[in-house]
Amino acid sequence: MRKSQEVIGLTVTAKESGKQLGAVVDLLFNSEQRFVGCMLEHCGWWRHRQFLPVDKIMNAGRDAVIVESAESLLPFTKKEEAYTCLLTGEKSLKGRIVMLSNGTFLGLVQNVYFSLEMGTLVGYELSNGLLNDLRDGRKIFQVESPVDWDKGMLIPSETGYVLKDAH
Repeated sequence: MRKSQEVIGLTVTAKESGKQLGAVVDLLFNSEQRFVGCMLEHCGWWRHRQFLPVDKIMNAGRDAVIVESAESLLPFTKKEEAYTCLLTGEKSLKGRIVMLSNGTFLGLVQNVYFSLEMGTLVGYELSNGLLNDLRDGRKIFQVESPVDWDKGMLIPSETGYVLKDAH
């Protein structure tokens, strides 16, 4: 299980050339809430975004994401813009309210946990504001089935979830 903030900011390096291809700036998820890839930004004379599909990632270590070659990266098109991102876009997850269907407020999405190998979203890291986070810590919210992302907030059912302290 990987935390989104462990991957965002990593450089992407091509195995065949050793060349740094850009940096991960966001994670993309499809409508089934499966991890589909990363948004990269290439910092050079011209900044441009690229898409790294999950199946092209050879390894994601502590310090870099390794791909076979520069051909692993694709242009960032309208198709990729339609995915739900953690940080950017109209449908970004960060900052969304998580409220149970019975009206119980759980917190705001700050990070996500996902399995790179399986491509699944595992859980959400929730914040209740800076002071509460410092006093009580953040919570990890895990659900058994996907949560509806089409609304402005996440509204899971009252059952079928686990809420535990983040470490």
